Amino acid sequence: MTNRYVLIRGLVRGNGHWGEFLNVLKSVDSTCEVELYEIPGNGTRFEEITPTNPLDVINDFRKRSEFCRLQKPFILLGVSLGGMLALKWLEQYPADIQKTFIVNSSLHALSPFYRRFNSRNYFDVIRILLTTSKELREHKILKLTSNRVDLDSKTIQQLVLFSEKYPTSRANFFKQLTLARNIEVKNELRQPINVIQSEKDRLVDPDCSLRLSLYLESSLITHPTAGHDIPLDDPNWLAALITKN
Repeated sequence: MTNRYVLIRGLVRGNGHWGEFLNVLKSVDSTCEVELYEIPGNGTRFEEITPTNPLDVINDFRKRSEFCRLQKPFILLGVSLGGMLALKWLEQYPADIQKTFIVNSSLHALSPFYRRFNSRNYFDVIRILLTTSKELREHKILKLTSNRVDLDSKTIQQLVLFSEKYPTSRANFFKQLTLARNIEVKNELRQPINVIQSEKDRLVDPDCSLRLSLYLESSLITHPTAGHDIPLDDPNWLAALITKN
């Protein structure tokens, strides 16, 4: 049986920021098929304007999806803002999806902004927005989102080069914050949902994932050491999780 996966990245992150996760996923599940989606305004779609209506983003994804066209249900993995969109996708089109994994995400109705965007990082975010060097900006983002001290220079350079080539504009950054604020999800979802939190997430308070899991009456799975970006910090752990559950 072929497993199909749809992966959605989050705020200012594009498909070039998955690091080794895709290779690891394909090594764990060698026959899998994968579709990657970037929020308009991020990654290779950096020249587009980010919609602030979540349904516009989801319908855009579905139009691009071969799985949807062929009516082949898939496993949906969303990270951060991608997780919020994944929940909205599940709410609107449940037949598309077999099961859903939500990584370090939140909903504005459940958690205040200072928890969804940890208040101790506000000055760092301002510095990132004001930094003209795209390389320095990427290093600062990694400092906020990753807890790995052993990231090799080759991986870091790949992330930097991708961000330099496909930079998210300040305007789209703020539109993505608005997009996140506009996502509301009913707690009537019936397909299996797994909420994943990083205990050491420094960007988003782990309490947001706890509240999300309680609201959705879903399982809560905790990584003890990874930062906000679990696919980057521990791709083996995450790939094993989504292929076995």
